[in-house]
Amino acid sequence: MSDYLFSDHRLSDYMHHKGRDASNAVAGMDPEDILQKPADDLADIIEAHYRVEIPKLRRDQEILSEPREIMQQVIDYGRAISVPALQLTLTVPFEGDSSFFRYQPNTFTSAPPTASIGSGRKLVINIIGRSLEAQQVRNAFEQTLSEIERYLGWQREMANPHNESLRKNALRDIAARKEKLLAARSMAASIGLNMKPVLPTPSSHKAPQIQRKPVPPSLSAAKRKAFVSEPELVEDDYQHILQIIESMAKVMERSPEAFVNLDEESLRQHFLVPLNGHYRGDGTAEAFNSSGKTDILIRVEDRNVFIAECKFWGGTKVCHDAIDQLLGYLTWRDTKSCLMMFSRLKDFTYMLDELWKSVESHPNFMKEERKEGETRRRYIFRSKNDPDRLLVLSALAFNIPKP
Repeated sequence: MSDYLFSDHRLSDYMHHKGRDASNAVAGMDPEDILQKPADDLADIIEAHYRVEIPKLRRDQEILSEPREIMQQVIDYGRAISVPALQLTLTVPFEGDSSFFRYQPNTFTSAPPTASIGSGRKLVINIIGRSLEAQQVRNAFEQTLSEIERYLGWQREMANPHNESLRKNALRDIAARKEKLLAARSMAASIGLNMKPVLPTPSSHKAPQIQRKPVPPSLSAAKRKAFVSEPELVEDDYQHILQIIESMAKVMERSPEAFVNLDEESLRQHFLVPLNGHYRGDGTAEAFNSSGKTDILIRVEDRNVFIAECKFWGGTKVCHDAIDQLLGYLTWRDTKSCLMMFSRLKDFTYMLDELWKSVESHPNFMKEERKEGETRRRYIFRSKNDPDRLLVLSALAFNIPKP
């Protein structure tokens, strides 16, 4: 027997509860997960659980049954009698949750379509009559299906804004909760009493060794001993470092003949001087140090908070090897890095296209976070050994063609 679809519950109520449940899910997450796991991974979980998928009809798989003889109840002079009739059944598979056929969207009609929900995600539409014609039956099926599709379209208009905001809201709630957790633990640590935490207390704080010279030193790690922390290169300093690198590279691009014969190690030295001119470590020590032949490092507590690699473009393998090198230095949860790729090719546009493809084809690539210009992109990579540890990688491309 067919029922009225889209009539039992209000979809607006369901959507409201779904959004509230997503926020509550973030509030109920383990504090350790909030502090240690990548926010994108946590947002993925929220999105997967609370995304609304409106059913989609598979018209390409619909099946019409053979006509079946039945007895139809009709009213004859005020009394019900049974008369012979024909029944044709159209079965239309669908993808998604069948419960949405019971929810009324904000836009609806006074006469919703009728059908029944069969087992195995199938919509069943019956046409019954004592004298049926082919075109009449076809038109009836099409009219019912068209009306069902219209209702599903109205539902999607309500679901799409929810789905589009789900991840953004989850990331916002995760960031807000993380900030509160860190503030609470920092406050507790500053009391100065021995504390036995119920949970480990990791956090991020500005690396004390890396300061712009005009800026007074921030709170040192020694004064926050009770608070277990991982130094982090703050975003403002990271962006400033990248600007210094780009400025020096622009000098090279304007006078390529002066740098075209330099190897990678020599190129690196040209960046260390201006970087250490802007930053300092503890006392008078240099903040930026070299390691190996092409690496530029900032080390805090014997671990790296910033790493850079200078490379000449030589194809995907060179790119992947450089990224592997950067990942090999990853020790903190949010190490920041820079891949400086120099091109000696005449066709710089070709090299740029190949560089972006190569970066994204690396097995530890997680996502492109944003484009920061024609020759600069920001990516997120996962550690080879610990998926909770991420590498922020800014890939910068520079053109020093051979004369």
